Amino acid sequence: AAVEHSLCRLLEETEAQSGSRSVEAARAHTSLGNFYFANTGCFPEAFEHYEETLSIYTELFGLKDLRVAQALDDLGGPLYKMARLEEAEAAFRKSLALRLELLATEEHEDVAQCFGDLGLVFEVQGKFRAAEEMHRRALAIRTTTFGEVHLKVAQSCFCLGTLLFAACAKTSREEAIQLHERALKIRTQLLGSGHRLV
Repeated sequence: AAVEHSLCRLLEETEAQSGSRSVEAARAHTSLGNFYFANTGCFPEAFEHYEETLSIYTELFGLKDLRVAQALDDLGGPLYKMARLEEAEAAFRKSLALRLELLATEEHEDVAQCFGDLGLVFEVQGKFRAAEEMHRRALAIRTTTFGEVHLKVAQSCFCLGTLLFAACAKTSREEAIQLHERALKIRTQLLGSGHRLV
């Protein structure tokens, strides 16, 4: 409650000083959205703040801006958690298209993030081939970008492994075990054996 109160007060003060449609206000909305999304599981509240961030950035910078792409990616998170899957997919697809256009490369973590997000949506929708393609692309980018030993690589290994377990084919299960073992090895190396992710 104290953190929420502080973030709400920060938003009020920022809007009073810089205006409700300022970059600073957008950042304050994102901070509140992040708090509700990651710390409380209040996904409707997170959605409202991310939506406001997107509205402000679109108004200030137009549709073709990396801040808009990030806001779209943020917005997809609570939509996914609320099982509004078509809307989540649309937000992630728009974010991906913007990032590919503005970054002019696939070899970037923000692009990998979009592929991973789409993979999660497709998996819940039962589109396993499409989900596998997205997770493999995310893993390839992250391995190239960060090297073999990085938490983002571990995350992609875990997501792809989990998907392949769900596919139930014997060959898929063998690869899934290898991917989960790889994720565990990376996390143990970087975080230690006592960490909650290990």
